[in-house]
Amino acid sequence: MTRRWVLLCVSLCLFAGQSAFGQVPVGRPTAKPVSTQKLVGFLKGKSEERRAEALAILDAAAVKQIPIAEALKETVERDLRLKRATLLTAQSMSRLALSERDEDIQFLVKLTESPDVNVAFVAAASLAERKDPELLPPIVSLAQRKEFAQSFGFRRCLVDAVAQVPDKLDKLAESPKAQEAVRKNDLRLRDLLGEDLQTSYDEGRHDAEDAALLVEVELDAAKEEQLAKNEQERVEKLSKTEADAEAAKKKSEGVKKSAEDSKRLLDDQLKQLDRLLVRLEKEHGILERRAVENLESQN
Repeated sequence: MTRRWVLLCVSLCLFAGQSAFGQVPVGRPTAKPVSTQKLVGFLKGKSEERRAEALAILDAAAVKQIPIAEALKETVERDLRLKRATLLTAQSMSRLALSERDEDIQFLVKLTESPDVNVAFVAAASLAERKDPELLPPIVSLAQRKEFAQSFGFRRCLVDAVAQVPDKLDKLAESPKAQEAVRKNDLRLRDLLGEDLQTSYDEGRHDAEDAALLVEVELDAAKEEQLAKNEQERVEKLSKTEADAEAAKKKSEGVKKSAEDSKRLLDDQLKQLDRLLVRLEKEHGILERRAVENLESQN
């Protein structure tokens, strides 16, 4: 029995990739986005290859769509009803754990009570992927099953699932009730575990805490980088604004100087015209006198 549970855990991890129940490495790669309607059709259809393709491209954003979540639940119920649960069933349960709807999470919580211990364990492991301390009770409840006492493999797989919920989440739980539930379930699980698994349990939780800390550090670094980028953009915009203002000032000064030059030119031209007018008036006076003298001489 121990060997059977170890093989189950290994098969699920190989099937999932790096994280428990992750991407499905089967089926043809999807070249372009698939519509929700087609994804639902693939999930509900008879073709396991198409179902695998759909599961491989589902992410949290896709599972937020109600038709997708409902299709996942329908296919899991169909597999269980027909008693043909496979790794695709496990993958469907894992994908459903990405949902934000309480009814979808409660669907998985209910499956932890399944008479089929394999189904119950996959549901618990899927819930553990959410790293939510409030979901620890249904996960830890598997320790009450007979397989927990009979199989080292089952105990080890359950420990690995519980250890995915890092200690740091105790502080993130806002309700005192959730924090108390985490503490009680941790003590309860430690009492149920044998000495041979205590070390593995602690190591798993420490690894999860280190991973959470690493993510926090990376987020802080990304935040600092974004702040620096925003500051650089602000400085560049300010510099551009100042340059534009300076250019506008120079242009304004140029226009002003041009106006002054035009005014001076116009004044000079007016003076010249005034002088010309004076000369013309003089010449007109002379001509007028000559004309009068000519008239008088003829008379």
